[in-house]
Amino acid sequence: MGMGSAVSEVVQIQKSELREGDVFFLVTDGVSDVLAPSELSRLWVRSGGDPDLCAHNILESVSFQNGSDDATAVVVQFLSDGSQERVESPLDAPHVPGRFIG
Repeated sequence: MGMGSAVSEVVQIQKSELREGDVFFLVTDGVSDVLAPSELSRLWVRSGGDPDLCAHNILESVSFQNGSDDATAVVVQFLSDGSQERVESPLDAPHVPGRFIG
């Protein structure tokens, strides 16, 4: 969903069984317009499986590539005990681009 009259609402629903260790990248277009899905995967590996560090690295990478839109990244990992870890890590920059839905 976006802001303004020119933007329509889009809802995507998909059901699948979660397995321990599954990771979700929830990012705005400020991220996905700048980083390919393969880059998000690379940043996950580089973060050593730390969702907070990964979200920070995603936004830092977008900033480094001079993204021109606001960026938000949330990285969620499904844990074996059924709990979920959710971390949102905004970068301290006036603007950071981003978007990725995958």
